Amino acid sequence: MLLMCAALVVLGTATVGWAQQEDGVRDNRYYPGDWAALTSLRYVSSVAITDNILYFGTRGGIARYDRFEERWLTPLTVSNGLMDNEILALAYDRVRDELYAELPSATMSYQRISRDWNIATEFPSELVQRFQDINLAEYYLPFGYSVVNRRFIETPDRQTYEIVGAIQDDRGRTWVATWGHFLWIIEPGSFNAAPDRHGLFHDAVNSMHIDSVGMVFGGPVSLTGESGLTVHNERDNKWHYFQSRLIPTFDSDIVFDIDASVNSDTVFLATERGVVLYERRAGRFTTYGKHNGLIDEVVLSICLDGDILWIGTETGIDGLYLPRDSLFHATTGDIQDARIYDIEVTENIVWIGTDFGLYRLAKPTPVWRRYAADTGPLSGYVQALTAYGDRLYAGSDRGLAVIDVHGVKPIDEYESPSRLPYGDIYDIAVTDSIVWIATRSGLLRFVPETLERRLIDESDGLLDQIVEQILVDGDYLWLATFQGVNRFRWNNPFRID
Repeated sequence: MLLMCAALVVLGTATVGWAQQEDGVRDNRYYPGDWAALTSLRYVSSVAITDNILYFGTRGGIARYDRFEERWLTPLTVSNGLMDNEILALAYDRVRDELYAELPSATMSYQRISRDWNIATEFPSELVQRFQDINLAEYYLPFGYSVVNRRFIETPDRQTYEIVGAIQDDRGRTWVATWGHFLWIIEPGSFNAAPDRHGLFHDAVNSMHIDSVGMVFGGPVSLTGESGLTVHNERDNKWHYFQSRLIPTFDSDIVFDIDASVNSDTVFLATERGVVLYERRAGRFTTYGKHNGLIDEVVLSICLDGDILWIGTETGIDGLYLPRDSLFHATTGDIQDARIYDIEVTENIVWIGTDFGLYRLAKPTPVWRRYAADTGPLSGYVQALTAYGDRLYAGSDRGLAVIDVHGVKPIDEYESPSRLPYGDIYDIAVTDSIVWIATRSGLLRFVPETLERRLIDESDGLLDQIVEQILVDGDYLWLATFQGVNRFRWNNPFRID
């Protein structure tokens, strides 16, 4: 039986709360629900109230709340046909049942029955439902929150967010929009104001982990200079944000890789300042850095291997023996000063992708040895490793190699630029006979047996053409980009790709 990093395990059917209902069609090749997007919705600009749905325009698309079922639906974004995720204003025409969105580059109208977006000639300003002024200081806020000059909300960690305004729906619930803190809700007849959170802390995502407990999203510093860890708990369908600058034991939220053992409460984060252990139930963080014995604090990759957490850094590899909470150096011979881009485990072999090529360690032998020849895909820097069945898929700047982990069959090589002309390979996922490859030009769908390939890009529904990571979740793929996270239904029996 083969082992593999938890982040690469094929998951069951998607159950996360934000994706309970799908909407929107990108183009005629796809069906409703084939594409969905998860973005940062914290900056609210506008509102439109219909008979059953509240639409909130944000800097990351249009958030939608179903008032009858009292839950958030997937947002409307460029993955559903919008030309831009930045919403300047919304308006609703009740007679025609059309939603209008004013974007920086155009005005678009949304047919709510057919779920199609079209270019509109003008924006109907007279139909805008405008926010009203509100004094939140007259309401009870959660402990630690306060209102400053009626215009700002101050959080317990002394961050301030502008109050955009408030609007009341026909059921008496008041929605208070903010610029950076999403929405606050005041129930009918209540004097309590409570914050709501939904979506990513910021759009830039290059690492993900999804399991039955929930979802964790990490990334680099966003274009706004913000960084933070986004966590969604499946138990209570709540979103949580963690910023390292506010948590002393969380040294960095610049995350390159995430792993967690199956049904484990502990999530491991590879960051620019060490390995961070995040205990989900307790909300507690612990950081292992150079002061604990790490060879290098810049951790590029991690992989759980039973009781060992392998830690790939800028200058070699270490291990963390979890039962004793002890670090040990594992860098030997040819991989001195090598960047460890990815780590994978198959039975008794540990594989590492480096800027020197592909190396393997056959346990219990404590020596890393170079794998394969000096030509072909494995002669480049290997950034992506994925185990599937009895095969190891290795992606480099020179192509793709498929390796029989038992060493019985020869290596299958698919070299760039003749067969995979899409630049560096950042990640690989496998579903049946299809190899999905994350590249700087989009998501590549590749069938090795037939050499069939198709590039899926922004014209299909991708938020951004640079795909950083892929996770398989049953019939869906989760795709991390610097503009947010896509969920793509790759296995739709009614669609012919």
